[in-house]
Formats: sequence, structure tokens, C-alpha cells
Amino acid sequence: LIIPVGMIIGGSGNNIGFNLLAKQDNDIVVSKESARIDLAVDNIQVKGSHTLMLLNKKTVKQTIYFLENGKFDHGE
Repeated sequence: LIIPVGMIIGGSGNNIGFNLLAKQDNDIVVSKESARIDLAVDNIQVKGSHTLMLLNKKTVKQTIYFLENGKFDHGE
């Protein structure tokens, strides 16, 4: 049984991120680049912080889309 893995990454969507001390986009806790894993079949970034990403409507919509289609909706 193969189960696809997808990564939803938080961040600000620019090169600064929420943690101004980091040198790249981040969700306060994790940088966009360090959040990626090789096992993921797809990944997408949503605008938001690490903690509040669970409450983000786009995160919920993308999770449902991934579970139904095995990939994220990059056209949203």
C-alpha cells in the first residue's frame, strides 16, 4: 500500500518571512526550504504562521483536495 504524502508549508510568500531574523521565507518556526521532504509527491505554500496554519481556510481546502486527488490545487 502506497500512501501519497503532501506538504503544506506556511510562510509570508516573500523572501523575508514572519521571522525577520531568518534569511528566507518562513512560518516563524520553519523555513520554506527546510520544510520540504523528498517523499512528498506535491507541496504548496499557504500564507500563515506555523501555529495558525491549522485554522487557515486555504489549508483546509488544500488538505481536502489532496486527499481526494493525490495532489494540491495549484490553480487556486
